[in-house]
Order: sequence, then C-alpha cells, then structure tokens
Amino acid sequence: MGMDWRLGADFMESMLIDYDPCSNWGNWHALAGLNGGTIHRFNVLKQAKTYDPDGRYVQHWIPELSQLPGKSCIEPYKAGLSDLREAGVVLGETYPRPIKTHPWGPKYGVSHVTSGKSNGRKTSGVRNRDRKDSNRRKQRSIDSYFSTSIGNKE
Repeated sequence: MGMDWRLGADFMESMLIDYDPCSNWGNWHALAGLNGGTIHRFNVLKQAKTYDPDGRYVQHWIPELSQLPGKSCIEPYKAGLSDLREAGVVLGETYPRPIKTHPWGPKYGVSHVTSGKSNGRKTSGVRNRDRKDSNRRKQRSIDSYFSTSIGNKE
C-alpha cells in the first residue's frame, strides 16, 4: 500500500489492551520487510477459506457482514446483489470495497510478482541476497528505526 509501517504500528498501539512494544513494533517492522529475513506473505483470504469456510469468525467480529450468508462474508465484493441487499451491505458505503489486489506469485494464481521498484522489473518473489542495492541499505540504516518523523516512508 506504500505506507510507512510505523503508522500501522502506532495505530495498533493505540488500540491494543495488551500492548507490548517488542511484539507490536517488531512484527510491524518484519511485515514491512525490513528485518533482513525471509519476507512471509500471509494470504488472509486463503487462510479464511481454509480455516473458516463458513465465515463464522468474520460474522462474529465484523458486524457489517454478520448478516451475509456463509462464504459470502469472506469476500463480500463477490456476493450476489440480492445477498448484499438482504444483509444491508452497500459496498463503498456500509462496508469498504477492496483496496488492493494481492500479487503474490504463481502459488496464488498470478504469473509474476513485481519487485515494487519504479523500473517495473519482474522477480520471482524471492529476494536475491547477492544484489547490491544501495537504496535498500540506506533504508535499513539504524537511524531509520529511531527516526521521530512518522510520515517518512521507510
């Protein structure tokens, strides 16, 4: 989404009752791909379809979707108009439309993963550890972790 990971971490800090700086900021830092390790891609839709195929978890925690039948609440933007109407869901008004598609490679039905760089090169989705990338090194400098400016993109 192109947003600074610290915005998400800061928001979560304000919402959690069991806030722990190491867990919260460390996980947000890792999810942004800045920890130097393997970048894990968590496909929320795949997990929901596998572990909650009837949508009970979604119906419990997302009141706007609680009246949608079964699988429709997992992907409400694919639900039929009659189901949406009966449940009182108006996409873009009472429940947001999807923000972004997830180009996570062939495993999830996409033929390539774009590196995210402005040159638009296609990569296999696996980081090349031998590549010398000065921008990445600057991004990971120790100063970036302690910057007081939350609006800068890391």
